[in-house]
Amino acid sequence: MNNLNLKEIENKLEILMKIEKKNWADFYLLIKQVETKELWRGAYNSFTQWVKDFAVRTKTHESTIWYKKKAGEVYEKYAEIRKKKGLEVEEIQNSKVSINSLVILDKIDKYSPDKTEELVEKIFNKEITRNNLQDIYKAVRPNTEVKEKINSIYAYKTDDEIRAEKIEESIKSSNILSTLYGTEWLGKKKERKYFKSSYEQEKVQCFSEFSLFTGTTRHSRRIDFLCVENMTTENLWEINIHGIEIKVNEYDLLNDKKYTEYTEFVDFFYLAVSEELEEIAINNIFKGCGLIVIYKDKENSNRFIPKIIKNPNKLTPLRREDTLTSITLKLL
Repeated sequence: MNNLNLKEIENKLEILMKIEKKNWADFYLLIKQVETKELWRGAYNSFTQWVKDFAVRTKTHESTIWYKKKAGEVYEKYAEIRKKKGLEVEEIQNSKVSINSLVILDKIDKYSPDKTEELVEKIFNKEITRNNLQDIYKAVRPNTEVKEKINSIYAYKTDDEIRAEKIEESIKSSNILSTLYGTEWLGKKKERKYFKSSYEQEKVQCFSEFSLFTGTTRHSRRIDFLCVENMTTENLWEINIHGIEIKVNEYDLLNDKKYTEYTEFVDFFYLAVSEELEEIAINNIFKGCGLIVIYKDKENSNRFIPKIIKNPNKLTPLRREDTLTSITLKLL
């Protein structure tokens, strides 16, 4: 795997993806090369942008890539600890440790680090099953009733969760959502001509919190905004489906690993962000993603102006028909 270029690594990753979980360690070592050797430079602005773009191009769930990366990092972390103790450890590519066991171990460590050392030994020695670990995780994580009884709003929360809640947002999601319900961001409406008369068509239907079942969870996910229109193409009968995900703080923008899944359901996909997040968004969105920046009107602080900074590429969504079916059911 040494001295491979980005294209060669991507080709190998696509092959490994077809083998599902069996070769997760090889998959991890390849994406680790991309990150540590910065092979993404030149073609992408960041490692995150490469991951998102690769996921969209190969029609892979982005969360699956990050999941395997997390498992590899957890394995290497505890393998190093064991080596320092003089214990023998298999190289990651030869290990038979379950990917799920490693990720669950990391979750347990956040809530009950005192149990981690004992569990590591059992995992590496294959003395505990994934189901056993899942039961332990359920036992140590705080449940809803306990959380409600805690006075401090930050009890049992991770540092990342605390950081996200402390972020002050200059523009709220509701401001961006209400702004998107106008059709100005689509561009000027085109004039249609019929039977020697002309009039402006307003063939637009918008939905917020539109449900999409991506398959990565038992429940459906919800895309922030969906717009269906026939104005931006010459053919009156051509339906265009636009999906928009709203981001109002840096943490959410950088740590959302699911919105690329929505590209399988829409013709065009965008992020809509506040003006403070414009540069961060440009450096992290996948290449074909559109970008809408929402600006505050300098003369009226209660008015917001949408501007398309980057036009999206047209996608080839495999599940477009699912979206159209859902839209039809909603409109019946």
